[in-house]
Amino acid sequence: MDYRKSQETNNSPPPYPYTTEDAPSYNPPTFNGDAPGSTQLAAATARYPPTLNLYYQWKLKQVYYLGPSSEEKLHAVSLDSKLFSRKQTLLFHDGPTDKAPVLATATRSASGWSDKATITIRRSDGSDAEILVHRPADSGFMKSATRNFTISTPKGAVEEFQWRTTHGNEIKELAGRSYGWKLIRLSGGQAAPLQKEPDLGFTSDGKEVVAVLAQNMSWSMTKGYRFAFMGSGLTGVFGEDWETAAVFSGFLLWWIAQTDAAAAGSAAGAGAGGAAC
Repeated sequence: MDYRKSQETNNSPPPYPYTTEDAPSYNPPTFNGDAPGSTQLAAATARYPPTLNLYYQWKLKQVYYLGPSSEEKLHAVSLDSKLFSRKQTLLFHDGPTDKAPVLATATRSASGWSDKATITIRRSDGSDAEILVHRPADSGFMKSATRNFTISTPKGAVEEFQWRTTHGNEIKELAGRSYGWKLIRLSGGQAAPLQKEPDLGFTSDGKEVVAVLAQNMSWSMTKGYRFAFMGSGLTGVFGEDWETAAVFSGFLLWWIAQTDAAAAGSAAGAGAGGAAC
């Protein structure tokens, strides 16, 4: 479901007309549970609202939902897992059910240290965009959750982005005491001096934060995380493909973390059971 279409009657702002260099300074959105929902915020993003929550239900069939609130789910993510196959495919639906058309797919292939996924975005003109989400070669064990992807922007520039784990201030602004991932713009755009305590919206190595995903730390068993575009990511200058890649790769990282944790728990339980025999 195209978020822009649902906002046409809500005095949405016109498309952002400037280049990346003209993007406004970073202003973090504030998220107060007692304040109006994120759909009240004026967004210049190309396709999605500025913030999204992930919701799911404990059922045999794995279907997840993304939307500004539990009452306004915009997209569903389902799992297409073939029996006895090492490859698992996630389906990102252009609507709030797993029956809606598929907007993008993500196929993960993990073997030893090599862990990568291919996101294929199905454009409205019938063409596809393939984006490789991969662990950088220089990432050690302490950065094993880091993932990079490269994408072409509407202006024709090819830019690289990187997901990093974080407990930083951007996460605190989004969800209070939590942890998660931040999406960094590695090439071009705004930059800040190297500093131990970076300004909000920048990393210690001077890179701009363009999106953030915060794990849900509440007692809710049906809300997984909160996602927000930030800085230049809020302006729409990177285009629809980038926004889809950011949203979907963020879900992919969260899903990998959940499935890996579940697998590790099962293995530990099996080991303890064997030792007790």
